[in-house]
Amino acid sequence: MNSITFQIREKENQLKKPYTYFDDKNFVDLFDRIRGSGKQIGIAIADIDYVPFFEDLGVDFYKVIRDDITNKDLLLNLFKTNKEIYVSTGMASEKDILDFKIFATAKAEDFPHLNKSIKLVHTQLSNSLSDSNLKSLLEMKRYNFEVAYGHHCEDVLSIFLSLCYDPSSLFFYV
Repeated sequence: MNSITFQIREKENQLKKPYTYFDDKNFVDLFDRIRGSGKQIGIAIADIDYVPFFEDLGVDFYKVIRDDITNKDLLLNLFKTNKEIYVSTGMASEKDILDFKIFATAKAEDFPHLNKSIKLVHTQLSNSLSDSNLKSLLEMKRYNFEVAYGHHCEDVLSIFLSLCYDPSSLFFYV
């Protein structure tokens, strides 16, 4: 394991479940500790207002979660950071992914780093191995982005099986 990612959901989710979120001071302390271990730090983000805060903390990469592949305001803010951006496709249709590709390609004129910094994350939100559709790791490469695997399945065998499809990175959630 070479990195740790924290998730920052939408404001509404934070208000409903405040006990599941760190306050800003906790993040500062966590970043200091994690940096001391030599690990990278990523933020899976849905709350656009937190981007400047995490930029000030020196986050290494971002992950676009849930259905935010269509959230152009969030995407544009993340493009401006010059950081690696992992984009989850778990709730995306093929049209969403193609529209994202078109949007990112158009923005690459303003942000030339995008061609190398964007990675798609094939994520199935099912706990069943039979739903993991690992062949999508190969199929998604047609969009000309690297493709990572996001593991939500209860059966850890899918992590090992995903390696047969050469994902750029592995995400597993605890």
